[in-house]
Amino acid sequence: MARRSANQGKGRTRSARCDSVLPMRSGTHGSAEVLARLARGEDVDAGEYTFRTSTQIETAAPECDWLNKGVFISVSARPAADVIYETYLVE
Repeated sequence: MARRSANQGKGRTRSARCDSVLPMRSGTHGSAEVLARLARGEDVDAGEYTFRTSTQIETAAPECDWLNKGVFISVSARPAADVIYETYLVE
């Protein structure tokens, strides 16, 4: 499991071995009132909405090529000042 915090849907992460780009596609579902609170930047309990993301990891590092072939899903939350993604490899 990887945990990523970002304010954008596309980011760059670095590790000792890999330099990767993470394009993401996401969807947030909830009542109109909850979505409006999220849009205003309010802190909304994650149990009040569904926020899922699919992530495609792109890397040129040969030792990390398996990331290019992986299928990843993320469970996401939007605290008031951030976006949190918990990303999982589907095996």
